[in-house]
Amino acid sequence: MKITEVEHLYTDRNGTFNPDIFDEKVIIYGCKNSGKHLYDRIQKAGGQVEAFVDRRAEEYEKTGFCGIKVIPPFKLNSYKTYSVIISFVFWPQIIEDIADDMKVYADYPFWEKSGSRCILCGCNETVSVRSGFVPFLQERMFLGNAPETDWVHCRNCEVSFSSYRPTEEEFGRLYSGYRGEEYSKQRKIYEPWYDNELLFGEEATEKRRRDAFAFCHDIIDHVPKAILDYGGDRGQYIPKEWDHSERYVYEVSGNAPIDGVKAIDNLENAMQFDWDLIMNCHVLEHVSDPGEIICNIRSLMNDHTLFYLELPCEFATGNMSVHEHINGFTKRTLQMIGEKYDLDVLKFGNLDCGGGIAAIYRRRTCGLIE
Repeated sequence: MKITEVEHLYTDRNGTFNPDIFDEKVIIYGCKNSGKHLYDRIQKAGGQVEAFVDRRAEEYEKTGFCGIKVIPPFKLNSYKTYSVIISFVFWPQIIEDIADDMKVYADYPFWEKSGSRCILCGCNETVSVRSGFVPFLQERMFLGNAPETDWVHCRNCEVSFSSYRPTEEEFGRLYSGYRGEEYSKQRKIYEPWYDNELLFGEEATEKRRRDAFAFCHDIIDHVPKAILDYGGDRGQYIPKEWDHSERYVYEVSGNAPIDGVKAIDNLENAMQFDWDLIMNCHVLEHVSDPGEIICNIRSLMNDHTLFYLELPCEFATGNMSVHEHINGFTKRTLQMIGEKYDLDVLKFGNLDCGGGIAAIYRRRTCGLIE
């Protein structure tokens, strides 16, 4: 299946469904929030969904999803007379799962020229599409009174972002007790498949550590003496291969660090150290001003300091509801960060984990390294 053969799910920017889907047997690719939202809308419009397909189908083996069965992608060959509707914006990543002779619909955007400046590179070459905050954020972050927002895409650096930038008070409501018992209980009301242990437990954390080390080890071929995980929660994502390093975490939440990691609670204290490695993992997608974070990290770097940045790769390929990730990034963004913030790019690319991208930088000495 080629991306160019994927048809548009909607006929206009108001979200009117392509009428062809109501004459066909339909499978939705993707469960979770996006799949449930699409399922409800199709049902309300009079359509019929026969099944879901998901790479984690085994998680739904006993219960199904929305009351119907969930099949793994390799079983799609048994459903060649069906049409597939991809429910999420990252659909270019899974197109190889679908047979060439199946009809596929995805949510291409109806972009309009935007008046917003890019939050990262500052240019005004931006376009936008109508969006909105997911129900969980509407309640937790905005107390039931969510503002309108668009999803904006920068054609220069490929950053995507919510046009509405939450206030410190709104962020405080979202991240207070983040992933704790009350947070999980509230989120499961709207997203019953949310599993904090599955997503962020020790097994998932260990995989993140392994992926980070695998990406870094050819550039960082020694044990760094001093490591700072900037915005690293409790420091649990520092690879175990570096357990003998001096490990620190800069984290404003006040969470107690894990054993062997020391907490630093302000930038002034962090500037007193000579860092060999600074990590920033899955932080920039959550913050209103990612450029400020990058500038702060650069201010902590010496000529020999390496900066490891890890992000989810989130395409700007569709109408999407805004969740906790109010910013999206691509590999092009990783290169542009080097250009914008005077950093050499030593390495950038995909991580082994699905959807992740990373880069290693140092302070620029002789121009960008492609």
